[in-house]
Amino acid sequence: MNKWIVILGCVLMSVALQAQIGHGGMPYSFNQYQLQLTDIPTVNLPVKSHALLLEEEIKEDKSEAYKFGVNIPVHFTPDNSGVWEDLPDGSRLWRLKIHSQGAYSLNFVFDTFYIPSHSQLYIYTADKQYVAGAFTAENNNAAGDFATALFPADEVVMEYHESVSDRDSARIVLSSVIHAYKNITGSWGTSDDCNININCPQGANMQVQKRAVVLILRYNYAHCTGTLMNNVRQDGTPYLLTANHCVEGYESTLSKFVFVFNYEALTCNSQQQATVYSINGATCLARHAHSDFCLLLLSSTPTQEMKPYYAGWNARKELPTSAVGIHHPSGDVKKISVADNDFIYAKYETDIPSFPDNTHIQLIWAQGTTEGGSSGSALFNQDKLVVGQLEGGYAMCDNPDGEDLYGRLAYSWTNNNNPSQSKRLNCWLDADSTGTLVLQGYDPYDTLSVHSSYYSSCIKAYPNPASHKISVEGIHEEDCMYSIYDVKGQCVTEGELNSYNSIDISALKQGMYVIKFKGKLTNSTVKVLIQR
Repeated sequence: MNKWIVILGCVLMSVALQAQIGHGGMPYSFNQYQLQLTDIPTVNLPVKSHALLLEEEIKEDKSEAYKFGVNIPVHFTPDNSGVWEDLPDGSRLWRLKIHSQGAYSLNFVFDTFYIPSHSQLYIYTADKQYVAGAFTAENNNAAGDFATALFPADEVVMEYHESVSDRDSARIVLSSVIHAYKNITGSWGTSDDCNININCPQGANMQVQKRAVVLILRYNYAHCTGTLMNNVRQDGTPYLLTANHCVEGYESTLSKFVFVFNYEALTCNSQQQATVYSINGATCLARHAHSDFCLLLLSSTPTQEMKPYYAGWNARKELPTSAVGIHHPSGDVKKISVADNDFIYAKYETDIPSFPDNTHIQLIWAQGTTEGGSSGSALFNQDKLVVGQLEGGYAMCDNPDGEDLYGRLAYSWTNNNNPSQSKRLNCWLDADSTGTLVLQGYDPYDTLSVHSSYYSSCIKAYPNPASHKISVEGIHEEDCMYSIYDVKGQCVTEGELNSYNSIDISALKQGMYVIKFKGKLTNSTVKVLIQR
């Protein structure tokens, strides 16, 4: 079975501390006392009782991901719903209030979505406690659609502020409202009892790597788990590794997937959670069924407040000596499972002769397990490097000796020398064909500085990331030399720091570099990311 064949459980996040990639600010109406919510017409959605919805779910095929809500088809636009108001400066405000009685949360899918360059869309709960946005032209995508994370209320307002220059240019068609009939925004912990929170002692050594792991939502399902992956250029490209079966059949709707970061309990036994964030939309770059891998490219680069980490990997043909899996079983908060021996090569589809042997790593968990929603999650080896992603298996709390199988990254690397770059990993994670098979992780918002041997202050390079020039802070002597090294350890340029303490990097390619400074009083190193 694939790991999205689920056991009933409670999923997701306390969206009270949730943010989707928006562009700041507050809705126009919040500072205008005359613009009251009572002035907005309310659309009341028809919905069955939660008891009836749960009863109907029992009769459904359980080969789906964890279902937390019902998808209500709608067709709401600024032309047929809500109310427009003319503002003193010539701009206009459109607002729509949507009410779905008793919903634990609401989330939204737009089949048509285009925001012109000088206008903004906000979405917020009617009590104004949860605000997402501003969504602007930067949120437009090639597919022309959009999906939101969850709002923990049964009444939500959409507010579009249209500038004078953008009159009648927006295209906003709300096509689906997801009404949650399970309390997924206020509680968690109903994945099976043997699952272990990532912030328990078993996860103490994976506190950096856990930041690479995200929950994947699809409409009204907690779908799978994915992992941000570093690449040899170390340029912060938002590659996400998950399972092929998490994408198969849904290729046309990837732009409406939502990727949730930092969804975890604050402590081992806490019912409080960290602030969560989300990105909507991705494209598939490469995938194949033999090792069940899929590499996605997220629509946006995770921002600093998301605290992203790009996991390192090992593509060598070797088995781990110990390993952990970090995942979202049944859409629950982030969990960790531990395996310490008995790793073997295996094949998942044993009844399909055309599938090759040794495409997977098979293991038995010593602590923890996996469930539906864990599919696609990474297996980290003893060096904290990704060596595969979960396809499925028979592990569960009631079957502690059941095996799980992870598609081997080493096999997916070239996919048995498959000629298509859309069916192998190395064309993306090692785009320059350097031959690198082992790469450490990348923390884009790390301190990126090292204390000088002679000064108590730090040597810092800024801006970081940089494009054409960097300035250096913390060096207080003349005749200081610098050498710049690429990720292979090769010196690509060197020279003497000028009187402005700046270095021209315009001739260097994008990627991660190490700069070593050497002087009579200075012996220090900094890391710099060049990104254009």
